[in-house]
Amino acid sequence: MLWMTSMSVDDPDHRDLNEIYEKMLAAGAPNFDKAVDREHPVLINSDVPEGHVKIGRPEVVDDFKSK
Repeated sequence: MLWMTSMSVDDPDHRDLNEIYEKMLAAGAPNFDKAVDREHPVLINSDVPEGHVKIGRPEVVDDFKSK
């Protein structure tokens, strides 16, 4: 192996990789094939898309209490 690169995203459970992978690669590409201090990784911040909340139909549920 000549080199290895790892990239991660904050809150990956709520991000669609299909929508962000191009930005991830563009942001990380200048650091490919270079030594990086493992204790101080390169952090790249970018704009986060505006969030939204989907409110569904209210539903009555039984009150759960430990027995």
